[in-house]
Amino acid sequence: MADHPPAPRHVVLNREAADRFVQTARVAVPNEACGLVVGWWDGDVLTVERFVATRNRAAGPDEDGGSGQFEIDPQMHLQLQRMLRGSGRSIVGCAHSHLSGPAEPSAVDRANAGEPRFLWLIVSLGDKDLKAWWHESEGRFSPLAVRWMHASDKADALSDGVPASADAAGSDETGGAA
Repeated sequence: MADHPPAPRHVVLNREAADRFVQTARVAVPNEACGLVVGWWDGDVLTVERFVATRNRAAGPDEDGGSGQFEIDPQMHLQLQRMLRGSGRSIVGCAHSHLSGPAEPSAVDRANAGEPRFLWLIVSLGDKDLKAWWHESEGRFSPLAVRWMHASDKADALSDGVPASADAAGSDETGGAA
């Protein structure tokens, strides 16, 4: 893993990618949705360009018909890493949904958190909220401020070598509103 600060100053999130993630989460009910987050670092700012849905290996029935957990398919993780080689992009985090709990790491998330120094995006379908978290280590998470990439940012982003697929619209600097 590249040498990055303990936590980014903030996350710049592509609104279109966030909307795709929320839609994926809605379709996955009664299971949690999950996926990988692709982006890049610019100093102490982490930019999220897209969300790549993955199979939830923990999906399956519990008393409510869903698992209430997520496990990203490691084969899909490796395939995406290979695809990104040489692109200037990398897997910078993961994303998953909570069916009714808040958009924050649950006790199960904290116990099962793997790779430290990794972005976590969590959407709460119950609260209709999306938040970004930085996995420090051993189940410790810190909240991150989110800045939404605006449609007007597209021209600037493209001049910096960002592919056209990174266009997005949005507003505010909070972590919320799915």
